[in-house]
Amino acid sequence: MPLAVYVLACRDDNYYVGVADNVEAAYMEHYMGVGSEWTRLHTPLRVERVIHNAESYDESALLREYFLLHGVDHVRGGPYTALILTETQKATVREMLEEVEADDLIGAFAKIALKTGVCARCGGEGHRARACIASHDINLNEIQSEGDYSDFEM
Repeated sequence: MPLAVYVLACRDDNYYVGVADNVEAAYMEHYMGVGSEWTRLHTPLRVERVIHNAESYDESALLREYFLLHGVDHVRGGPYTALILTETQKATVREMLEEVEADDLIGAFAKIALKTGVCARCGGEGHRARACIASHDINLNEIQSEGDYSDFEM
């Protein structure tokens, strides 16, 4: 049976990225508390995303995306399943994210946000992407997506 990569949205704005041949069964295992430590602590609320017939790189790609969107303290999966990541693991995640083409994930401000703390959604200062309500970015471009953005925090 082909594998699927899935993302569980969990309580308190947390996420879990996993791989399974049966996503519904995997969700129920996590929901019932027999999945990972992470989902025992942060109960899954729903399956947010599924990539069916996944390629070997899809899990890593989703992990990178969710680390960038929601922060290393709010995402687990793949080799990063411990409740508390080591400093070495956090450094590895930082390096991995520096290589990401941010435009492919959430827009032109993502890499800047990683280094300066500006909003990853609009590029503005004084707020984080999670709280952004801007309709236009700092270059006066209309923001098309009302997606769920969060800031990368280490």
